[in-house]
Amino acid sequence: MLSHPLRRLLSLLTLLLVLVGCPAHSGHVGGDDLLAGIQTGPSGFAIKGRMYLTIKAPRWDISGTTSTTMVIHRPSDLYLQVRGPVNNVMLQGTANMQELVLVIPPMNKAFTATSPDAAMRALTGGALGVDGVLAMLLARLPDVELTTLEVRDLPKARVMLLEAPGGFQVLATVDNKRGLLRGLTISDAQSAVLLEVSYEGSFRDARSYYPELLTMTVPALDLTVKADFQAWEVMGEVPAIFTTPVPEGAEVVDIEQALEGGISLPDPSAEHPPQ
Repeated sequence: MLSHPLRRLLSLLTLLLVLVGCPAHSGHVGGDDLLAGIQTGPSGFAIKGRMYLTIKAPRWDISGTTSTTMVIHRPSDLYLQVRGPVNNVMLQGTANMQELVLVIPPMNKAFTATSPDAAMRALTGGALGVDGVLAMLLARLPDVELTTLEVRDLPKARVMLLEAPGGFQVLATVDNKRGLLRGLTISDAQSAVLLEVSYEGSFRDARSYYPELLTMTVPALDLTVKADFQAWEVMGEVPAIFTTPVPEGAEVVDIEQALEGGISLPDPSAEHPPQ
């Protein structure tokens, strides 16, 4: 039997990892070197990150930190495993070209989608597909055509206001010293902020820089997430781990059908029967 806060944490983890879950193709917009530097092309290697994921959602009285491992292979492959305080698997999920599967063993539930990109766009208000979410995790811009609306130079950074397809606006802050993405704000066509992301520190290998600390806020959910990366590893071979079988006897929830009916997080004031 799970406590109410733990059940709410698992539910929010599920939504979060679908929302946020490889660098994007270079658009070379206007020949801007800084913009091209934070849009990178597809690669033949996979990237593994280990982090501590901290979630704070006061509206649902949720606060907690979990150990998380992810492997990314752009443009569509993602592996995630979230472990609990006694090293038990709380959530494991994968995405590929054909399906998205999130399994929560403590709740004996599996969330699935046969159109991962469509499901991701529905969950992010149309702003980000799978590649966009993966790009965000790696401090990159998504693989879409971007139009530069405004550029503002600061003493140590350049701020670029960009327009993406669908009328979405992207405010990107790039440091001048290394050309790294340090801030990202995505707004809809009505200028309502969908999410804000900031990046601190960096790890470097022979190919690129990767973020050390990612902080994301989602105003509509009163949600703050911090990903404190402990290590990044560029894998020599792409591992065959981007599928997750649905456990026998698990309750299966179709993400796409649930989205059509409208998804909402539980009201913390409501009484939920023990499970």
